[in-house]
Amino acid sequence: MPRDNRSRQRVSQACIPCGQRKTKCDGVVPTCNQCSENSRHCHYGISKRNKTRRPSLILSNSARLPSRVLQKEDNSRSERLPRNDIQSATASTGSWTNHEDETASLSSLAHDRRGSSGQENDLAVSNEMSARLFKAYFANIHPIWPILYMPMHDTGSSSVDSDAFAPAVLYAVYSIAACVEISNSSPRETPGDQIPSPAVFFEAALLALQKKEGNTRASSVFHPLNFINPSIESCQTLVILALQQHGLGEGSNAAMLCNIAGGMAIDLKLNESRPAETDHIKTQVASRLWWNVYILDKVLACGLSRPISLRSEDTTAPYPSTAESDEFYLLQFRRSDTEEVVRIKSHTMSGFELTIQLCMILEDLLRATCSVTSKQRICSDFEAAEAMRMSLWNRLKEFNVTLKKSNISTMANGLFRPNVPPVAIINSMWTLASMILVNRPFHFYWLEYDWSPAQQLQPGHQPIEACLSAARDMCAILAAYVEDLTRLPCDIIFPIVLAAATLWQHGTETESQHSQYEVQQQIDLCVKCLSIVGKAWANAGECRRRLMRDFAGASSTNATDGAYDQTHVNGYHPHPVKPSQGASSFAMNNATAPLPLLEANNGMGNVSGEGNYPFLDVLGPRLDEFASSDEGFRAYLETQLSQYGLPDF
Repeated sequence: MPRDNRSRQRVSQACIPCGQRKTKCDGVVPTCNQCSENSRHCHYGISKRNKTRRPSLILSNSARLPSRVLQKEDNSRSERLPRNDIQSATASTGSWTNHEDETASLSSLAHDRRGSSGQENDLAVSNEMSARLFKAYFANIHPIWPILYMPMHDTGSSSVDSDAFAPAVLYAVYSIAACVEISNSSPRETPGDQIPSPAVFFEAALLALQKKEGNTRASSVFHPLNFINPSIESCQTLVILALQQHGLGEGSNAAMLCNIAGGMAIDLKLNESRPAETDHIKTQVASRLWWNVYILDKVLACGLSRPISLRSEDTTAPYPSTAESDEFYLLQFRRSDTEEVVRIKSHTMSGFELTIQLCMILEDLLRATCSVTSKQRICSDFEAAEAMRMSLWNRLKEFNVTLKKSNISTMANGLFRPNVPPVAIINSMWTLASMILVNRPFHFYWLEYDWSPAQQLQPGHQPIEACLSAARDMCAILAAYVEDLTRLPCDIIFPIVLAAATLWQHGTETESQHSQYEVQQQIDLCVKCLSIVGKAWANAGECRRRLMRDFAGASSTNATDGAYDQTHVNGYHPHPVKPSQGASSFAMNNATAPLPLLEANNGMGNVSGEGNYPFLDVLGPRLDEFASSDEGFRAYLETQLSQYGLPDF
């Protein structure tokens, strides 16, 4: 039989997704047929034969996108953002944020450094720096927000292969890790080791999103149709970026990114269950991504008092599996008080499942108490609303019992357990915050309602008592784990402020000097904890500036300003403000003049009331006593922020 003179085609190396799934790969670049049919991100690693990277993986400068990570075997291997790409990104997109001074532009970090050859050097992200960022992400963010499927990445080794990430996802991970990476101010570092601003990675991730899958060339002009192209990688990127903006206090930006991610998730049918024969990894990736979007939607709805976008009854997606490696991932940290190195099991996935269950209750709570129609219902049919309150409150108490019996409980034999996983603190704080949310709107209506003797509630069931009990329990948790707050994202800022405002209200009502002293100590603890969480994210350069801008605007805004006038909103009449007996003594004891920093405006430009924390304005009617307590605590917090050494930007 005559031999064919044509050379036989051989695939030198399968792409990484096909290699992980043990499926046949045809080796077509840039996207093999298997990945194209299954809508996967196709990428190739370093060849095992000649240790060289396939040329098709490197994005040219003409693509006008930040290049993906380049790694070499020698010690000089690095991850680079080409200077030409950075300048193009800045020129074509402008600022991604609402404030001109909020983030450094990309070009400001692209230094004009030329070697002897006359060629421009790239803005390098060293391999060691990349390892630090990955370590910060998987140690601080992933145990609470398991967006990525961790078993796909060898996070137990000294370095994580960045080729396993799509470019947009990679930059998104860097953008949030740069906020929590606290060692870039170490005196042992050289200037070349400084981590770039999170804004650089944030904008690079958004630019990378407009590159369509399988298209090696991308337009230099940002196009929204490319930006919203649904894919797993795009949805993961948007969720991580939304979480980063949420941590920096940019709730509006976070909500917009989260809404786009939610639309993508529904378009990709992530909210639907997968057939039994579906690949396990694909099922887990979809499940994790969907439930993270769902949880973030509820967290932002609480903070911004916005309608929820995703409903639990619209999903049949299963919970992520708890039998994964990141469930048993060991978190290692050094305690500042004893210098002891502590290793604890993260319990990431079991804690995440409990978070999902809590958010389902929170979804019903937001519908029943925070919408305009629900507030009208409280006014018109208070007995029916009271029954609804008791039902939701009982569900939360039952969940709290379940939480205390779980493997992430903060309690053991009536005492706080040392060295608990981060998700345990987050879930406990949000459970107690939900108890305040469900009881707070009913306080003043409950006092004035003409109850019959048979309808009188038992002591301890009154809304204000339930709120105070939850606030005190939150302060007890903060006092027990104050050393652990630096390892947490900013998810607990809202519960802390909510607890402090509740305690402030109690301080204005009580005449007992002992009670006022106890309340003062608890409020000061809340202020200290807010400063600790803010300092942990100080590397982003915006946390304290955002706080000071908001508080400065709050102090100059009239409570009856037309922008917040809710005296008549769709037929809803808020409860009138009544002066409390103890308000004068407690408020006058804590009244102080504004900080000179605020008076000088700290170079922040015109400060307006638009930056008020929305979650303080919408908790209950604007003109009730709780609203005045919110403003009182904000004024007090304004004078205390600098006491604990928050950095000045």
